[in-house]
Amino acid sequence: NKTDLNKTIIVPNTGAYSITLPAVADTQAGDRLTFVKTTADAAAATLDGNASETIDGATTLATIDAQYDCAVLVSTGSAWVVLNRDIA
Repeated sequence: NKTDLNKTIIVPNTGAYSITLPAVADTQAGDRLTFVKTTADAAAATLDGNASETIDGATTLATIDAQYDCAVLVSTGSAWVVLNRDIA
């Protein structure tokens, strides 16, 4: 939710998991979310835009599936974009 903006979210999933992002309307341009997967299993953590909102033009980002994979998302005020990613 919007109280998680500008924080690092630890993702300790051991099975496939979906995380819905806060609505872009609840953010300001420049707000960030950082996600880090901490478990060694190959289960993906899928980031899902709220309703039909997008992440780099897609409704989901499903590449966080290895230990220490991370992604930094930033709000443009109308969508989420991937600012940085480190995917194994």
